[in-house]
Amino acid sequence: MIYDALIVPTETPSTLREIKRALLTYDQILLIDPSDRELFPRQAFIAATRGMPFAMDLGPVRPMGKGIGYDERFERTLEYCKTAVSQNTLKVISTFTAPKANGITIGGAPLGGYPLNPADIYQFYRSLASSQDLLTDVIGHDAYALKRELQNTDGLAMTGLADNSDVGGTSLPIAEVVENEQLAEPLTQIARARIGAILKYSGYCEAKSLVPIFGAPSYTRALGRILNRARTFLDAGTTEDQFRRSRVLDLAHEEFLVDERLDALSVDDVLRLRSTAWGQQAVAREHLFEAIFKIADSSREDDAFLEAAAKEIQDYRKASESLVRERESLGMSIKCDLGIGALKGGIATVGLMSLIESPLQSIAMTLAAGGVLSLEKAKEYVPKWREIQAQTADLKRGAGFAFYDFYSRLPK
Repeated sequence: MIYDALIVPTETPSTLREIKRALLTYDQILLIDPSDRELFPRQAFIAATRGMPFAMDLGPVRPMGKGIGYDERFERTLEYCKTAVSQNTLKVISTFTAPKANGITIGGAPLGGYPLNPADIYQFYRSLASSQDLLTDVIGHDAYALKRELQNTDGLAMTGLADNSDVGGTSLPIAEVVENEQLAEPLTQIARARIGAILKYSGYCEAKSLVPIFGAPSYTRALGRILNRARTFLDAGTTEDQFRRSRVLDLAHEEFLVDERLDALSVDDVLRLRSTAWGQQAVAREHLFEAIFKIADSSREDDAFLEAAAKEIQDYRKASESLVRERESLGMSIKCDLGIGALKGGIATVGLMSLIESPLQSIAMTLAAGGVLSLEKAKEYVPKWREIQAQTADLKRGAGFAFYDFYSRLPK
C-alpha cells in the first residue's frame, strides 16, 4: 500500500515545490479548499464546550486567516498542476460541508461529514494553546514577516470563540514573541490558528488513513516539541507497553532532493518520474514503518528490538537502491537508521523530508501524550488520556507524520 498525503495549509497556499516533492513521495496528494478554514463546524461549538444537545452558529470557532491574494495564488497553482488534477493525482477537498445556518437546532449538531469529535478537538486545542513554548514555536522566525503583512491586511489574524475563557474561567495566554502589545494579540491569533491546524489535520488524516505533510517550519518546530514531550511521557509511563512504543521514535527516515533541480522540473516531468521503482520503494517504506511499529510494540528487550529493526532497515535500503539510481539527476539520497536526531532540533537542511512514525496506535494519542506536559494540572488530564487509550486500543498504526526541511540532519 502506498499512502495518500494531505499538505497541511497555512496562511499562504502550498508552493509548487511542496506539491512536486509530495507527488514524488506519495500516491494521491490532497490540498484543502481555500474556504475550509475552521477548526470544526460552527454549529457544534455549544455541544463541544457545554455538552448541551443544541446546534447553533454563534460565529467563528478558531479560523485560520489568509495572506494577501491567497485564493488567486491557489487557483494559479492548480492551473499549473492541471495535468495532475486531471489524473486525480492532485485533488482539492474539504474536511466537512458547512451546514446552512437555520437558527438553533435541538439534538446532535450537523457535522457535514467532519470525522472528528469536536469536544475532543476543543479540549486538545485548549491544552496545547495554553503552552507558551508552543505559541512561540509556531511563530518563531515568522514574526518579522508577519508583522509587515499585518499592516496590509485584516484577514491574516482571526479571532474565534474557542479562544474565550472556558467554563472554568481559564484564559489562554498571549504569545510572548514581541514586546509590542499591539502586535502581540494578532500574532497570538495566528499562533493559535496554527496549533488548531496541527490538531485538526493530524486527526483528519488519522481518520482517513492519510499522511499529514507539515511543510511550514513553524509546524515542524511545534511538532518536534510535541513529539519530544510524547517521548518523555511514554518513557516515564506506568505501563511497559508505553515504554516500548516510544522506541518507534528512534526510527529516523530522511529523503533528500536538491530543491533547485526539483524546481527545474514541470509537474508533467514529475508525474513521469512516478515509475515502477518509485512504487516499489514507496510500498517498501510503508512496510518498514508498519514493521517497526509492530517490533517496538512486541519486543520486550532493547537488544531484540535493535536486531529486528536493523534487519528491516537493511531490507528497505536494498529496495530503495533502484529509485536512488533512477533519480540521481535530482541528487536524491535516502537515509534510514536508528537514532533520535530527528527530534533534537538544529539547523534546517534545505531539500529534506523527514518521515516520523507515531509511537502510539493513533496520532491523536501521540498529541494527547505531548499535550499532557503542556498543562499545569496534568492530573486532571489523566482520565481523558485513559479514555482515548481505551477507544484506540484496537487500532492499527497511524500513517505517521511528514516534515519538509526538518530541523536536523543525522550524520552519515
